[in-house]
Amino acid sequence: MRKLGIKNIRLFVLLAILVFVILLIFFFGIRYVLNLDTSTYTLQKGSFLYDDDFHYIEVEDDAILKKSFDNAFYLTMLTGGISQKYKIGSSTVVYHDGDYKMYLYGTFYQVSTTGEVTKLTKMTEVVKANVPQFYKISDRKYLWIDSSFTSTNGLNTDEYLIIELDKQGNATLANHEMYEKTINPMVIKGSLYDFDVVHEKLILTDREIDLKNIIGSSNEYQDPVVEEEEEDTTPDNSYYDDYFEQLVNSFNNLTGNINDYNEQQQEDDEEEIHLDLTRWVSLKSVTASVNSLTVDYQVFDPNNEYNAIFLIFQNEGMDEKKIYLNKENTSYTIRDLVPNTEYTITFGYQLAKSVDEAETEVTDDVVKIKTSKPNYQLAFTKITSSKLYYSLKVDPLYQLESGTIRLYSDNQVLAEQIIDASKITNGVYTGSFDNQNLGYFIEIRVEDFVYNGQLVNNFPITSKYINQ
Repeated sequence: MRKLGIKNIRLFVLLAILVFVILLIFFFGIRYVLNLDTSTYTLQKGSFLYDDDFHYIEVEDDAILKKSFDNAFYLTMLTGGISQKYKIGSSTVVYHDGDYKMYLYGTFYQVSTTGEVTKLTKMTEVVKANVPQFYKISDRKYLWIDSSFTSTNGLNTDEYLIIELDKQGNATLANHEMYEKTINPMVIKGSLYDFDVVHEKLILTDREIDLKNIIGSSNEYQDPVVEEEEEDTTPDNSYYDDYFEQLVNSFNNLTGNINDYNEQQQEDDEEEIHLDLTRWVSLKSVTASVNSLTVDYQVFDPNNEYNAIFLIFQNEGMDEKKIYLNKENTSYTIRDLVPNTEYTITFGYQLAKSVDEAETEVTDDVVKIKTSKPNYQLAFTKITSSKLYYSLKVDPLYQLESGTIRLYSDNQVLAEQIIDASKITNGVYTGSFDNQNLGYFIEIRVEDFVYNGQLVNNFPITSKYINQ
């Protein structure tokens, strides 16, 4: 027999390897296709969702959501009779105000209070009225479902939050009623646990859960190094001692803003602007309550070079209002505001000029902040075969003058009761509805809320349960 040459043997081996690689690719390709979520999901009109870049998309007509071979969901819907297609991303949360459920599409890692992690795929239905739930969606991105969310930074919202951090720890927060970005570390408080955002930790009563350990994290945030202060042995014997003590407390914020401005000026006209320490103003903080905002500020003006210090506040739909502040004071409260409403606060000053010069008005800082929701708590207290009993805890700082409690069954009104404000006892109003003709999803709501003679309808007061 004729023996195979070395070249023929090598060719045969290469051919065998090539066939094996092709079969391997074919095998994994088949496996990928079989595991791919090829289901088509219908979204009802009125739903909304965000894509991966937090672009808000409202479903104006019934739409189709489907995952493609690139592992991303695509939304197809008619807009003005024209079919439009949107790339959503590898996962998304769909919310509808009139639906008692939320819908999660894609991969979500549910984190229990024991630290156990459950991987969810394809489509997951979540009842809004259920217990608090926490999910990691992807690297530095989370979903939190709860009855309320608050923070010392002025956050006050409910139902759910999508939270995404950049690598420096700044967070984007979004849900059905808000979209905002934060630039400072914050801890969000829920009904059962808290979330330390920049450190990606769930904080429970007896322990913490490090969420970075779930599918990893590229978060590069580092806590600032606090240097020990040297003992101050300088006698406190002049006005300027107090000035420099205040200056140290404010210098970091001032320097950062001025450096940014200097750099921009150098780019524009190559002129360097230097920090003038002979006078300064500083907006220290803006604190929100239900119907007021308290502005804390500081002014150092030993030579009386500021003609005026002012703040301007406004919100969408209202004309801006300008208030002149006392330079000798450090705080001012804006009252009679609408609760659960975002306001823009502009803080600035006017510089004194000579007779032939125009007065210069300078904006020093601009802050957006939302007034708090009144602390109303509506809850079912007892359910019998004949009655549904409820209680309404009223916020003493924002007590309603009148309103209506309505009973809904599967989003249809079954009954309603006018609230008699004179019967509020120790901050609590109680009542009951007949337990009859109830469907699956039961809800009571406070509506037609009147305060100070005005109808207020921008914060929900509701309680829900599933009739099983």
